[in-house]
Amino acid sequence: MLRHGHLITLYAILVTLFLSAGCAGTRKVAEPRPGLPARFPNHSISEVRQNIAFTTDTLASFSGRASFVVDTPDQSGRFSATVRAHKSDSVFLSISPGLGIEAARALVTPDSFFLYDRIRNELMYGSVDAAGGSLGVPVGNEDLFRNLLGIIFPEPDVQWSLTSSDSLYYARDPSGQHIYTIDPAYWRVVRYEERTPSGELIEERAFSEFTLFDGTYLPRRITFRRPLDHSSASLYYRELDLNPGSLSFDLRVSESADRIPISY
Repeated sequence: MLRHGHLITLYAILVTLFLSAGCAGTRKVAEPRPGLPARFPNHSISEVRQNIAFTTDTLASFSGRASFVVDTPDQSGRFSATVRAHKSDSVFLSISPGLGIEAARALVTPDSFFLYDRIRNELMYGSVDAAGGSLGVPVGNEDLFRNLLGIIFPEPDVQWSLTSSDSLYYARDPSGQHIYTIDPAYWRVVRYEERTPSGELIEERAFSEFTLFDGTYLPRRITFRRPLDHSSASLYYRELDLNPGSLSFDLRVSESADRIPISY
């Protein structure tokens, strides 16, 4: 099993990988919200998914520089991060607590997870399923990629019911426990909720401060909360480069690092 101290560190890293929206860094001037599409509120759930995917299907990779905050009962902090991700390959994260000191590197491949703690000189590793089971969150590559870019959408194999307000769509699954809030002005999910059968909020993901990157609206700010665990994380992109020419996913692990397997 993963030792408790390592689990907290891994949780903080993966919560940030999985989503999260930030604070520090130079803020950009918010761009005006586009107008609503002409057919709102008469789109079908299939059309909603198609519109979300329309400008994002060509996104295969990205790199970014971000600020993020993690707050759990065991650990809180404010960090800087470099993120590199390829949808069908790997997700890499380099983390610095400040003063330009790199503290950790994390890598998720299609079947494995690695966390290199440079301060302790320890490499934690295991299967994606083991890491996800230890954390209680999905850490598959495409899940990470879509959440890190804010391009999630209601899954096609679920019978979603679609309702609307003055300016938003709401997609609910048959149980009512999974809810996507979609802004058709951007054709982006702005909030995802998972609730217990009694209605308590288990998990919330929020996407905001949408900015045009290479003609595609993406959120600069991503926030992740698990209220029952009293934990949250937030990430704010200062820079974002879509489909860059090449990406490095090299962890550069010291040969003297202790190797610690993750099991669940």
